[in-house]
Amino acid sequence: MTRSRLWIHALVLSAAVAAAAAEEDAKYFAVRMGGGKVGHVKRVRTVAGGKVTSTESMVISLSRMGTPLTIRTTETYVETAAGKPVSFSSVQDMGVMAMKVTGTVGADGRLTVTSVSGGQPAKKTMPWPEGALLAEGMDRLQRAKGLKPGTRYSFKTYMAGLMKVVDVDVVIGEKKPVDVLGRVADLTAVKVTFKIGGSGMTSTIYVNDAHEDLKAVTPMMGMTLELLACDKTFALSPDDTVDFLRKMLVKSDKPLTGAGDAKAVTYHLMPRAGHKLTVPALDNQSVRDGDGGVKIVEVRPVPAPSGAAMPYQGKDAAARAALKPTRFIQCDAKPIIAAARKAVGDAKDAAAAAERIRAFVRGHIRRKDLSIGYATALETLTSRQGDCTEHAVLVAALCRAAGIPARMTCGLVLLPGSEDTLGPHAWAEAFIGGKWVGLDAAMERYDATHIALMIGDGEPDEFFGLIKTLGYFKITDVTIRK
Repeated sequence: MTRSRLWIHALVLSAAVAAAAAEEDAKYFAVRMGGGKVGHVKRVRTVAGGKVTSTESMVISLSRMGTPLTIRTTETYVETAAGKPVSFSSVQDMGVMAMKVTGTVGADGRLTVTSVSGGQPAKKTMPWPEGALLAEGMDRLQRAKGLKPGTRYSFKTYMAGLMKVVDVDVVIGEKKPVDVLGRVADLTAVKVTFKIGGSGMTSTIYVNDAHEDLKAVTPMMGMTLELLACDKTFALSPDDTVDFLRKMLVKSDKPLTGAGDAKAVTYHLMPRAGHKLTVPALDNQSVRDGDGGVKIVEVRPVPAPSGAAMPYQGKDAAARAALKPTRFIQCDAKPIIAAARKAVGDAKDAAAAAERIRAFVRGHIRRKDLSIGYATALETLTSRQGDCTEHAVLVAALCRAAGIPARMTCGLVLLPGSEDTLGPHAWAEAFIGGKWVGLDAAMERYDATHIALMIGDGEPDEFFGLIKTLGYFKITDVTIRK
């Protein structure tokens, strides 16, 4: 019941740390999604010198609208034989630069974490989160609790890739015959829920009497993700081509002709049976409940008020928070500050400055494709490549560096050239004159075809809510107001 499932579900983690262990000690798993094999996981556990080292490496190959994308991840955790944390490392490679996180727990119980993102190191020290477990500690707890049906328990785990503590709930289910790549075995169903980014993600993990994971199943983005124990040959065999982005497209029952030029568009979002939608109410969109769980979302873009001063010195808590640097929005990095000054030029008005930043990012990113999994603002500034997420994170960072509060927004947008199909998209919002204003550098403009489903600082855990939303609803009605 280890952490690789969580990273696979998010499809955003990393790889590159090797573990010193005999090859025969490694365990392999195939990763399947959307009906095809998309990757593999290699898991190694070694015991030496009174310490236990647990390493999980993952490689996932996907296609996004025909563009291949490979995500490589590795996490290594070192603990005492009793499951006491000693150190950890995480490397995330999503197509530009590897994001690295290392941590050490000292004899005084304090945790020192160093992260390197876009070549910029950051270090912080804090007390080890009380009660938080790593891989060996989780395994020891699982064995101590046993596999009696109906057993429930909770614990906390520290996720190196997220640099956060996550709450975990476990429920032991019944034993039943389970097919694992053609082999049928009597396995116990264990439901594990990770509470991340204000959302819960539940996997059903099937384990044998020795507490070994043989299969894990997770619903996500309207599909099913599976992790299946297998031999090395099958795990490393060629992957299938699965275009997961196409499976996340949403087709409207009514055409959206002229919606891009409309003052407002109202959408009726109908969830799949058994699902509940959560859609944020923002300055650019209002949300109300309809019959049968339908969310009625009116998108009405807010024009940027003129005359707003910069840098922002107001008291709005969300706005003030949206001026701070994060791992992905590195607004305090010297190259970002220099680029913000260049983009803003002599603009004194916040609305004019934000528009200049949007235009700068649109022109700065030369290679616009889907070959990058997810890059930080600093990586994007350097590489000059990426898709909508890279455009959005760089706009947010440059705005913050210029003293304009900004955040990332993710949701859906009408696809160029289509009148009825929306696809996943990301853009930025800037706080100008007391309103959050949409800024879309990846497309020509921000308009009423943008449906926001998530806002945040670009941290990976914020995207978990989208995994439970995208693919689980359809658009049944549309009203366009010119």
